[in-house]
Amino acid sequence: MKALPVILCAIAVAGCAQQRVVHSLQDAAVVEGMEYAAEMEAQSPFDTVEMSWSEAVEQMELRNRTYIAARQEHERLGMETAEIGEITSEVRRSVTSSVGGALSPGAFINSVLDPANQLPKQLSSLAGLKDISHNVGQNAWQGAADSVDAELVMRRELVKLHRLLRTGELLDREIALLEDRASSGDDADPELAEAINGWRNELQSARAAWLAEVRDFFDAEYHDVRFIRDDAGLRDYRDVDQPDLADWERWCRLTRSKELVHALAESHAESQPAVPGSTVVTNRLQNLVNRDDGEPETSPAIRDSGAVRSEVRKLVKSWRNMKETQQQAARLESAFDEGGEITTPADVNQRRRIHQLRKAEVENTAVIWMMDEACWE
Repeated sequence: MKALPVILCAIAVAGCAQQRVVHSLQDAAVVEGMEYAAEMEAQSPFDTVEMSWSEAVEQMELRNRTYIAARQEHERLGMETAEIGEITSEVRRSVTSSVGGALSPGAFINSVLDPANQLPKQLSSLAGLKDISHNVGQNAWQGAADSVDAELVMRRELVKLHRLLRTGELLDREIALLEDRASSGDDADPELAEAINGWRNELQSARAAWLAEVRDFFDAEYHDVRFIRDDAGLRDYRDVDQPDLADWERWCRLTRSKELVHALAESHAESQPAVPGSTVVTNRLQNLVNRDDGEPETSPAIRDSGAVRSEVRKLVKSWRNMKETQQQAARLESAFDEGGEITTPADVNQRRRIHQLRKAEVENTAVIWMMDEACWE
């Protein structure tokens, strides 16, 4: 009988424990349920979502998996060690300060391994790298390379977002214009009606594809999305005719940093080279500037890999194509505005051509955004 109270107590304790478990599970279910409800509301399966361009950027930072992963990697690497920040900042400074961005990773590595013979006077800015010890671990070099990669991924997702914003604006504007200006009614010309219906179907198909891309970008099955333009957009360059594309501090800087830091990481893995100190750099520069014959050293450091040539061609081609599409679209838009209504199949074809040109403009502008540091300062 003495054991009875103990048994009863044990049963009571077990009952209380079971009750706490049940309550915990219920609390967890409530939290999970609230999170589910909030996510369902955010994805808005039955109503159109409206957001400004600024809000779209904020949603990207919250929902875009690729951007979030890259940002977390970039932040992790930045906090993990000061060495990575030191390497990336000095490499970036070296890239922006070398003449014309003409330095190749191969040329730089040669200067590191044999500074007395390989270091040309154009690379005086690399003296800043003297403070990075050759004892920096390979993990730090690889971390620096990964940090630049993550930054490029973040920029690429931002460019993708702005391309979607511009493209959606073009589609919605063209659909609204077609509905507003197209002739309709029973007495409409059958050929005109066929042309209008064909163009309307093309626009609706294009918008459906665009909406699918938006859903994937934000990882949400929105019923529909309407973006509202504000001052968060990247520039369209329509007011710029001939910029200084040779301004190497502005153009292609991040991609040059990527190329250089990856080559340095690879070289360090192979030989752990010491970066030349300021005395070596200064002496070499003095020898180059104060030559016996009085003639300055003029031989440039050319990237024999062809990377500079490729990136210059890409920038020039994209700029040229962008300006050509802008000019052609502006001429057609001006001619159409004088006519007003869409009254002939030729008018429909003209609207189709304008839209195609403006879409091509966006695609070429997106390439330039990636390469223009002025967009990201």
